[in-house]
Amino acid sequence: MRYQAEGWGESDVVEVVEALEQVYNHRKTAKRRGLAAVNFMLDWTWEKQVKRFLDVISSLTD
Repeated sequence: MRYQAEGWGESDVVEVVEALEQVYNHRKTAKRRGLAAVNFMLDWTWEKQVKRFLDVISSLTD
């Protein structure tokens, strides 16, 4: 049996091409957004993410 989550599945090729064209045609915006994402995730070390995960699991069992 193959499980498919709501909203997930095969990507629509047209949507992928449109997204790539958007990035290609608006490179400065794409670069700015990419750098903002990098800065947002700088604090996402494995150690911190595992601790956050364990904290959530721990709170569910309390």
